Amino acid sequence: MSTTPDPGPPDAGTVLALIADARSDAALTAARGLMLARAASPLAIREVTALLSLADLLAADARPGDAIDLCRFVAHHAAMDAHAKAAARRIEALDDASRHDDLAAGIAQLSTVGDAIAAAKRHGRHGESGLAVAAAQRAVALTESKRTLNQLAATYRQAGRVADAEQTYRASLAASGEAENAPAALGLATILVDRGESAEALRLADAAIAVEPDAVNAPAHALRGRILLQLSRVPEAEQAFASAFVARNAEARRHLEELRDGYEDQGDHRSAQRLDRILDTEST
Repeated sequence: MSTTPDPGPPDAGTVLALIADARSDAALTAARGLMLARAASPLAIREVTALLSLADLLAADARPGDAIDLCRFVAHHAAMDAHAKAAARRIEALDDASRHDDLAAGIAQLSTVGDAIAAAKRHGRHGESGLAVAAAQRAVALTESKRTLNQLAATYRQAGRVADAEQTYRASLAASGEAENAPAALGLATILVDRGESAEALRLADAAIAVEPDAVNAPAHALRGRILLQLSRVPEAEQAFASAFVARNAEARRHLEELRDGYEDQGDHRSAQRLDRILDTEST
């Protein structure tokens, strides 16, 4: 009576052939058999290639958990340090992608404009431009207003999407008007001056200053100075820069005065006197 010989555990060639046929489930089953057989011994180069190739295929199929399992096995069983490091880099990238997907799903569930704008600013500070844009877009989807449009435009610009930023600033201005929307006027003017469109940029900067002419509008004065320099109107540029400088100092003084008054209210006279000395020095 003849018996069928035991084919033994799957080898790297089987896994690679199944990958070539895009049969990811069968390849994963074969890879698990290979891993079981090699659990107590180092992997050969061809086996490393097979497992990491399958990990890449699974990652592309949005199956990060299975891909990470394969990479972890390679990291622990590779005979060569370079292979272990390659597996570790894949694990790090897959972990980042998984975290990104989780955060993106969370952004889609945000229910208030305030939370969405806060998320956009937070991800922007961390350099996560895709998530920042998604959060700003979520804010607009919840409530389209000059606040949310301006946040989206600023987020686009921070992400390097200048054309989208310009389009969104213009939409914000069209909805509310320049006389009611200094941030959008200033944001659009900044984009225009960067590409040398000085005339419209100057008009928008002037509009922003007209809306908020007080001390808190130093950026508009500084931008106006840049535009006037582009136009070779040097004396006016000097005056604009001087206005920006004075405005910044005035804002800082206002904050110091508020802190001093707060110390006085709390009975902390020593701290209040310290700030008084600073204010007296600044005014001389």
